[in-house]
This record gives sequence, structure tokens and C-alpha cells, in this order.
Amino acid sequence: MEQEELAFEESRKSLKKEGAVSAVSGASGRDELNLSEFPLCVLSDHVPEGLDAIVLEDRVWDKGTKQWVDRKLTITGPKNPGLPTFKDSEVLTGLIQCSAAAKFADRRVPYSVSQIIEILGWRDEGWSYNRIRDAIKRWASVTLEFQNAWWDKDQGAWMTERFHIIDNLTTVERDDGTKENAFVWNEVVWKSFQAGYVKPLDLSILRQLRSPIAYSLYRLLDKHFHHSSRRRFDLAMLGHQKFGLSRAGGIGKLKQTLERPISELEGIGFIKAVEKSERYRKRGPGSWDIVFEKAAAEKEPSNSKLNEFPEIQSRMEQLGLTPEKAAQLASEFPHEFLVHKIEVVEHLLSQGKEKAPANPAGFLVASIREDYKAPADFVSPSELAKGRADATDARMKNLEVFEAWCQTRRSELGQSGDAEVARLLEYWDAAKRSLAIPAATARAWIDPLRPIACGDGMFEIAAPSGFIADYVENAFAPKLAEAWRKTGHPESQIRFSHPENRSDKKAKAAGRASPISA
Repeated sequence: MEQEELAFEESRKSLKKEGAVSAVSGASGRDELNLSEFPLCVLSDHVPEGLDAIVLEDRVWDKGTKQWVDRKLTITGPKNPGLPTFKDSEVLTGLIQCSAAAKFADRRVPYSVSQIIEILGWRDEGWSYNRIRDAIKRWASVTLEFQNAWWDKDQGAWMTERFHIIDNLTTVERDDGTKENAFVWNEVVWKSFQAGYVKPLDLSILRQLRSPIAYSLYRLLDKHFHHSSRRRFDLAMLGHQKFGLSRAGGIGKLKQTLERPISELEGIGFIKAVEKSERYRKRGPGSWDIVFEKAAAEKEPSNSKLNEFPEIQSRMEQLGLTPEKAAQLASEFPHEFLVHKIEVVEHLLSQGKEKAPANPAGFLVASIREDYKAPADFVSPSELAKGRADATDARMKNLEVFEAWCQTRRSELGQSGDAEVARLLEYWDAAKRSLAIPAATARAWIDPLRPIACGDGMFEIAAPSGFIADYVENAFAPKLAEAWRKTGHPESQIRFSHPENRSDKKAKAAGRASPISA
């Protein structure tokens, strides 16, 4: 039996034992194994100008034929709607879950956009609906050509196949005014579903990942870890050829590009956190391997302070600690003390490479046990929050109130059209993913923000409260500016606004401008 067959026979038995999927929430997802091998998209939110095809390649050893197989995937599509981006890849994952929820019973799969929004964990708003509809249309027009790269489970061989993933889209309008949307899988994809060439997929993990590279790397490694808990890839082949990352800057730049995605996968406890000397192994001049090892599964700790403070467990694990080590520390040290030490490490990581510890997990353990003194410029976010919280903060916890205020503010600035807001939100999501700050810090301070408008040398960001606006401006304005530049916007200033400074509703320039250094 060929290597791919052996690797996933266990997955097939597991799926058969579990039975058909009855829901598409939590971790109960499914992934088609050919579609998880390559990203199937540009790993960003925008297609580079002039790019009319995505070409991805790799080489695998076929144990059955005892030969190397050179695989190639070429993705092409009409100029409108264009090539798929990362968001399209997410939507495709959602469509697979719709089919799984229907027990893979039919090529024709009814769906609702709200169902896909729930699967992906996206915001329930107009932009999400439009983006999902666009993605589904794109998958019906994009052509994928797998050259010796599509594994046919029934025939036990690598195939060359050329197809659209979705054959056609239909909308049925009923007499009572209701509509039913449906899509039809291409026969090649459908046969793979029917052959059971699928595996479990933890959707709850995918929803945590902020980087497109981390998202694709998780799907790839989750597949290969079924065969072995340790995987080694040629670094250049994985990054440049298989994932289509830029070759500019060579291996050094590629390592830098992979740093954040790998950190994300380490932070969620999916891969083992190791030093760079263990992650990258030099084979010869200009030749490097990259090594991934699945993180060891730990038994859930019991009778420890960790159970009292689940947030502490999550934050320590995001910095690279195992659940077992986090439980041990929680049982030995006071809650407030641990929070302080975690915040210090997060602060150092947010300051850039010069101040960031090379091994955050090891530094955190040492700082707890040896009681390292906090840097002079450190201010505890939790203590600052306690001292600055007021009635306005409490009122603005109502997300609907804040979102309504943001829309009013956009209208005042003349940027409230659906298309304008959709583009702004897409650029903002891309900027957030490129921020070099810990995930826990981003969730606490960046996720509550909303983009309001850009143009005329100004980019305005809204915060739910004055306190959050003040803190973000003081702590993250330069990093936000750099992230915004990377989306192709040369605005010279960032302006922070919030409902508390809107006493004069006629004022068109509410908020404070924060200069961006060149």
C-alpha cells in the first residue's frame, strides 16, 4: 500500500467509528487530504499586481514505486473575479464542513452564508456576507491543475487532474419567497470524499490562527503528523516552492517570514517549541532543512490553581509552556504574581527583537522562579486598567452600541458605503495579522479596535473607550503604523477616536493624531 494510503488508514477507521458529522461547530471538522497539501491560494489578502497564475511544486518519495514523484499545482482564473486569496481558502474550508454536515451524501450541497460565517467564526456583518459570496463564485471559476499531485484513493496512484473545485452554483426561489442556495462539487473532488480520503480537522484551532501561513502550515502538518510525530522538510522547497513565498532575500528572509507563523503554532501547543538551532538544520552550503515535532499530549492537570484561573493557563501556553508546566507553576505561585510576570514577557516581546527573549517560555519560567525585576519602562496593563476603568468603559462593552457609533462616524467622514467599508475591513485584517505582538496582547488591545476611514494623509482608528484609545496610542502606535504601511497605504498620521470625545457631534476631526515616523 502506498505511503499516503498507510498514513491515513487510521484516520479513515476513526471517521467510520465516529459516524457522520451532525454539526459543524467546535472541533468536529473534516479536511480533504489533497486540498490540505498545498495552500491553494496566495498567502495574503491581496493578489500581487500582474500575477495571473499561482504555481506550487514539491517532491515526495513514493514508497510503493520506490521513486521520487515531482508534484505540481497550477492555479489560474479569469481576471475577474481573479485568483484566490487567503480568505477564499478559509471559505473553501467552510464549504467542506457544509458537505460534511450533510454526511457527504450528495455532490449538490445546500448552504447558507450565515452557516459558513458560524463555521469560520467571522463577524456577522455585511462585509462577511459579501466576501463569502465572492469566494464561492471565485471557486466556481478558478482552474486547478494537479500534475502528478492528486492522489486517487480508489486507484492507489498519483493522477494528473484539471478541474474547477465547484462545478456550478444554483439558487432556487420558492413560491413563498424563500431562497435556497446550493453548490455542486466537481466530480474529482466528490469521488475523493466518497472514497473517504478525508481526516478530522480541529476548527477551533483554525479559528485561533491569525497568519495565513500558520493556517496552511497547520493543515499540512496535521495531515503529516498522522504518519509521524516528527517531520522534516527542505526549507526552500517548503517555503518558496510549496507555499509560494517570496524568494527575495533568500533563506535568511524566509526564516524571518516563518518566525511568526511558527510562533503561533508553538503558542497553541500544536508543535514543540524549540530553539532555532533545532528548528533549522544545515545540510550544506545554502541548503537547509526545517524540522517540526508534534507537541506531546499532556494529561489535564487536576487539583491545581490552574483550574481556578483558566486564563493564566492559556496565556502561559501561548508563550510556549506545556500545560503540565503551567499547572506546576500555578500550584506554586500566587495568581497576581503570575499575571505580572506574564505581562512583563508580553511587554518585552512587543518591543521588537532587541529586547525580546529568544526563548519566551524559558525566560518566563526563570523570571517566575528567580523573580526578575521588571524593566523600568514597563507598565502593567491589568493594574492600569483597574485604575482607569470608569462608567464609560462599562457602557461600551455593548458591542452593538460601539459598532453603531463607528458606522455613524464613517458617515460623517463620507466613507460609509458598503464597498468602501468592505475594503477598509479587509485591509485592517491584513494589517492586524502583520503586527509583531503576542496573540494574547492583540486580543486584549487590538481586536476591540475598528477602522473608520483612510485618506488625505490620515488613517482613523476607533476604540470602545478613551482608556483603550490612550493605551493603544502610547503602546502600539508605531507598530500599527508600520503594519498599515504594509497594506500599501502611505498615510502620514494615525488618528485615534472614541465615543467619549464626541460631545461636539459636528466636529469632523474628533480624535487625536499620532505622528508616524518614517
